[in-house]
Amino acid sequence: MKEKINYKKTAVFEIVLLISVSFAFAYIINHTTGNPGEKIIVQKNVRSVSLLNFIGKLLFSEKGIVSAAGEVATCVNSLSGKSCQEYPIESCNQECGGDCVPSTRENVAACKPGTCYDPLEGTCQAGSPQSTCVAHGGTWSGEKYENIPQCREGCCIINSQAKFVTERQCVRSAELLGVKKEFRPDVQTEIACLALGSVQEEGACVFEQEFERTCKFTTRSQCGTMHGDFYSQRICSSPSLNTTCKPQVTTFSWERRGVLV
Repeated sequence: MKEKINYKKTAVFEIVLLISVSFAFAYIINHTTGNPGEKIIVQKNVRSVSLLNFIGKLLFSEKGIVSAAGEVATCVNSLSGKSCQEYPIESCNQECGGDCVPSTRENVAACKPGTCYDPLEGTCQAGSPQSTCVAHGGTWSGEKYENIPQCREGCCIINSQAKFVTERQCVRSAELLGVKKEFRPDVQTEIACLALGSVQEEGACVFEQEFERTCKFTTRSQCGTMHGDFYSQRICSSPSLNTTCKPQVTTFSWERRGVLV
């Protein structure tokens, strides 16, 4: 572990230096007039003033040895559970659960934004700091969202319902439902995916056959080829359809799938 920044010692050092420089300037000014050989003394004192001025800039500049007032430090993991927070440098140690880095967050490697991939759920989050991603079990990459293969979306069809998600999201949904899935990576837009799901949607297809109103449970697209009337998420034995179809012993299983009877 790196040693924590000793802000108190730094502050005392700054004050001592500031007082010392002030006395030095006063001494120089006091000895520049009223003495023999004034011209020579003034020239020497001018050099001394220049030297002190240079030292002061070196010590108190942003790149100097002593920290400037208002400087911030970055805490990768704060005591409040937040990541990559900036605090005033003098109070950072009291807020941080680890080491404080004397720099802004954009200069801290662990805080640079990137893409976080959740290998369990299959989700991707852009603009995620590396420390936050890793802390939640994710896989972090400095690449853009669209450049990561696992984050590329396609059309996921489950029970005739279509969603535009990643392949892992599709697999995860099928696992939770205990059903089969179809993933179409060639479908590149959400609109095209939803249209494909509409075509694959199942329901009752009602049509006339031998002067009777009959029905077949099929997909919307197949019903179109049969020139029938499609009723989404309905079974053929539904009384409201008034067909010749009779209830089957599998009716209960269709109810559990959310199909109307």
